[in-house]
Amino acid sequence: SLIETMNVEIEFKDIDSRRDWSNVFQRIRNETNYDLPCSEARKAANKHLNRYRDVSPYDHSRVVLKAGPTNYINANLLQIKKAQRSYILAQGPLPNTAGHFWLMVWEQNSMAIVMLNKVIEKNQVKCHHYWPKGLAYGGTDDLVMEDVKIKVTFVSQTDVSYYIVREFLLTNLSSDEQRTVYQFHYHTWPDFGVPQSPSAFLRFLKAVRVSGVLSDYDKPPVVHCSAGIGRSGTFSLVDTALVLMEKEGVNSVDVIDLLKEMRKSRIGLIQTADQLRFSYLAIIEGAKMWNMINENHISTSNEVENSKTNDISDSDSSVEELEDFYNDSSDSDVPPPLPPRGESLNITNHLDNGVMEINGTDESPLSKPLPLEPSEEQYSAKMSPKHEEVRKRKLADSSDSIQKQKIQISEMHNNDRSPLDGFESPPLVPPRTSSDNDKTVVPPNPSVEDESVVLSPSSSNELRKRQRKEENDKLAAKVEAMKDKMKSEEVWQERKRTVYEDEDVTKHGMSHHKQPRLA
Repeated sequence: SLIETMNVEIEFKDIDSRRDWSNVFQRIRNETNYDLPCSEARKAANKHLNRYRDVSPYDHSRVVLKAGPTNYINANLLQIKKAQRSYILAQGPLPNTAGHFWLMVWEQNSMAIVMLNKVIEKNQVKCHHYWPKGLAYGGTDDLVMEDVKIKVTFVSQTDVSYYIVREFLLTNLSSDEQRTVYQFHYHTWPDFGVPQSPSAFLRFLKAVRVSGVLSDYDKPPVVHCSAGIGRSGTFSLVDTALVLMEKEGVNSVDVIDLLKEMRKSRIGLIQTADQLRFSYLAIIEGAKMWNMINENHISTSNEVENSKTNDISDSDSSVEELEDFYNDSSDSDVPPPLPPRGESLNITNHLDNGVMEINGTDESPLSKPLPLEPSEEQYSAKMSPKHEEVRKRKLADSSDSIQKQKIQISEMHNNDRSPLDGFESPPLVPPRTSSDNDKTVVPPNPSVEDESVVLSPSSSNELRKRQRKEENDKLAAKVEAMKDKMKSEEVWQERKRTVYEDEDVTKHGMSHHKQPRLA
């Protein structure tokens, strides 16, 4: 059969081998320096409605508010017709634009908000807390915005490890019409970091897709981070590319051309070379995980191969939770991966007018490696022959030790020796949890009760008989204790075997997440 190779993977390997991501990213920036007007954003009346002075929405694609005190909001409509995907990419709301934000959600018939940042990152406020926390979470259930005649009511919250899904009820106070809106809040995307693996983002996007909120072209979800261009651009690029691969084949997508097209709708989508590289990695990994290609015949780069995990499946526990959370989970779309770094990567503070500016340079150092993915991740890597040899030797030594102890017990019965003489218990392996679903806990060593002999006054014969009986009872008790201990040790050895295997696999899997630093 023909070997099917993804063009995007060939391109990824080529750029990676040349350590050329910075140059590739700079060329994209130069070629997308579109001279498109942003006149509304630069009006004096709207200046205070922008979070960053150099992130302005293009006039031709900006979202125009129909009601409320202003028609301006820093947001653009991004539409990719051939993928039947549309998104509203917006800046994180300011205190004075939270009402405008919810009015936009209402007027655009958005079914969901995708939030990709924390409210505070690196001690900087990146986004106003624009939603009601709920009474159960130390806040209130209702948030009323009189300037736009919208009330937001907290309904429920579902925590799934590294992201949160909230349900809100929106009420138009002018018409009393109500709608349900979901917020998907991915809160573990680091401000100055690049995820070491796209698997967590793949699960997050899968959850968003399963809900069905991305599937209606006429009801675009609102996607935001802080500036609405970095993480938001990565989310949109990866999702769109994977949709096109599903529809038209894995070699139908040119990632750079797609990004250039998307940048015509909102300025500066994808802020760094890191985010561009991660987008490629996520697209490649997503295509493989969703069986778009024959994985047995695909040529893989070390980066992609090493970051591969098999826990992104329809049976993933977090997705199952959400399928229960939603009454309708019939959407058959399969989800993609998540991005790197935070929007404030090259942000410099400007005190005048309280507006911050995003420095456009892309010469910043690459992000530091992040901690490994949450412990719920399971690594499917096979142990190397060396690991297997070490494991077998350890288990053989432990088995010999147990056999010697069994012989000691047998000799004690014959030689009237104390069962505990010369016995050394094996060192304890501390309790370890390998994952949420696979817990390996080593039991403590069984204790031997302290025995004391109490002699009652009696004749010398009775005393000797009592002493012999107590010694025999003591010996029998110790032998039984030793037998119990041996049983516990056999269990311990079995558990230790699991620990060794998990440790070897985990160490082998960790190496899969090391990314080469770029020049």
